[in-house]
Amino acid sequence: MQQLEVWGNSTLSLQEWETRLESSFTFVAVDGGEIRGFGNLTCTGEIDLLYTHKDYQRKGIAANLLTQLETTAKSKGFIGIDTEASITAKPFFESKGYQVIKKQNKCIKDMFFLNFVMRKTL
Repeated sequence: MQQLEVWGNSTLSLQEWETRLESSFTFVAVDGGEIRGFGNLTCTGEIDLLYTHKDYQRKGIAANLLTQLETTAKSKGFIGIDTEASITAKPFFESKGYQVIKKQNKCIKDMFFLNFVMRKTL
């Protein structure tokens, strides 16, 4: 539980979030005025965020967002797309054609997280 708290609050201010999202291509899945998920692609071709609310997982929201991110990457001339996937997200990305480049330990606020650098050729 402590890892979730640290991971979810790794960016400290609203201004940092705004800058992070405004400097990327961001898509939001909305239904009935409620946010179901979101994802973004940096200007360097990396999926920075891909999130689906827990009540709406396994309904195709992340897959649809990922398709939008990949389409955007192609339209910007990227030949590949990268992400850092958590242990939980790794099987999802593998099912969409991403391959593990390396396993790594990421340190956020003195806590280590195992994740995977993954890439897909577009």
